[in-house]
Amino acid sequence: MKEIDKGLKRKLNRIPFGQIDELRIDLLNRWQEKKNTVVIFQKSNIKKYPFIYFFGLISKDWAGSAGTTMSVITESGWNIATHWGLAITFERQKVGIIVIGIEMRNEGELTKFLDQKEVIRGKLYEVCFEGWREDKLITLGVKKISKSKSVMKLMRNMDKFTAGISEEVIKFFSSRSDEYLDERSPRTISDIILTNYSFIHKIRDGGSQQVKAKHLKTNREKLTGISIGCYDTDFSLLLALDAIREVAPDAAVKYNKVFVTDDKISIYRIEIDSFQPCKRIEKSILMKLRTLKFEQENLREMGRGPEYYGKVIIPKLLKEYSISHIPQAYISPELTSSGFIHFKLIVVKELGVPWGDKYLAELGKINGITVLGYESPKVYQEAETSFFNLQSDANAFTSTESMYTTIRENLSSVIGNFRDFGEGMRQLDVNKFADVCRRIKGVSINLLREFYYGITDFYRVSGAEEEIIELVKLGIKLARGKVSGIKWNVIEDKCTLICITSKEHIFPQVLKMLEGYSVVVSQLQLGGLNFLLLRVENRGRALSNEELLPIIYPLAKRLEIPDNKLDITP
Repeated sequence: MKEIDKGLKRKLNRIPFGQIDELRIDLLNRWQEKKNTVVIFQKSNIKKYPFIYFFGLISKDWAGSAGTTMSVITESGWNIATHWGLAITFERQKVGIIVIGIEMRNEGELTKFLDQKEVIRGKLYEVCFEGWREDKLITLGVKKISKSKSVMKLMRNMDKFTAGISEEVIKFFSSRSDEYLDERSPRTISDIILTNYSFIHKIRDGGSQQVKAKHLKTNREKLTGISIGCYDTDFSLLLALDAIREVAPDAAVKYNKVFVTDDKISIYRIEIDSFQPCKRIEKSILMKLRTLKFEQENLREMGRGPEYYGKVIIPKLLKEYSISHIPQAYISPELTSSGFIHFKLIVVKELGVPWGDKYLAELGKINGITVLGYESPKVYQEAETSFFNLQSDANAFTSTESMYTTIRENLSSVIGNFRDFGEGMRQLDVNKFADVCRRIKGVSINLLREFYYGITDFYRVSGAEEEIIELVKLGIKLARGKVSGIKWNVIEDKCTLICITSKEHIFPQVLKMLEGYSVVVSQLQLGGLNFLLLRVENRGRALSNEELLPIIYPLAKRLEIPDNKLDITP
């Protein structure tokens, strides 16, 4: 036993552990730079033979990586004296680090090995890449493997193939059905993957939203494929479909998918039937993306951001809960369009067993409801407050109230009895919209909804019905003209209502021109035009012509409306 201990100590004494630690750190640093397989052959400082020479490798971790790597060394004619390996998660990826030691009996062996190092490096790169790829694809079936190789070969021929592209190929094939892949050519699949890859990197490099539409043929039909990339987590498939329908209202969606990267970049893929106008679809989607951003800024300007909820709504909910000890819920629509409603759900209840995940699962069962975001409960005044950002497909419910009813019933099934804090105001809002629909004839309900819910909510609910109806009418008249314009009307000498449409955002300039007057501003965007709906009064009365015309004419000049086209007749 003593002889064995002595032999083991001699072997261990020949292992330079400090040098190995430096090699591990060098490998991680190189991975951080390249995000790809790295092999490091250290400079030799062997002074006495026999000695063990160490080199290292780092790559994506995959089943059998250590054995395959070492087989490359042994098949190259070298005996492995020792090795060390570790699999860790680094930079959001599972990577494997392998350090191999080869006993060198003399300087000639070391020279021979170092002369072969580039050949060995190439073999290691190849087996790591192929091994990881085959390991990921092996469960996908022979057809997928074969087709993925065809796609990679095509990309190589186009000089577009890289390690990063390889990962996108694997992700793409692992997330598509056999039927989808069978019906599309390698060239079509290659184009989609390259587009996704390009979008992700452009956005990461500081680029804006990306959209591409292109015609494609499958084995069965002609389609128009649309790819969308954006950071905005509030954008959704329903918003994209809403934009597409504005250009191709009768098109049927044949396929759709979305995936989100670790750094929250969303990539949407939608395919619709027949060849549709690609450029118009791209423009419509980009407009929807930009409109959403503009509307969110508008909401913040109108006080409906986090401060509004933190200073106004949540304190009221907490007060009601502290008095009644009944859970409180507040459902607040934030963005409304012809095809969707974005709304926030705030729930205040007792501290207790976590319930959010269960509720998210229940929401997922509702047809037409999409969860856009969820914040873990925050504790205020011995109660927990939870926040949900939801989206409703307006066409999935017979009415807005039916949507609220579904949400209430769903929430009740999870937390029991609760008080719907905003129910009375919402009911008033719903009833007023029904009156608007009854009194404005010959206009689609979608267009009426667009303008009605485009009016800022506190004025929409509390304002006189005659004013609301007249604002909607003014907006619809200008929307039909599809050009920049101005219209106005006086309501019983109490206030002046003005509607302005333009291709540019003129909100700050208009507010500056109305300094000194009481103003309620609503904003929306439709058909490529920005709409400002204004209620203006001067000390409880409508503006006189002497007050109004110095506002109207400079605006008309700014919007380049010719005098003979300026219709400001009430």
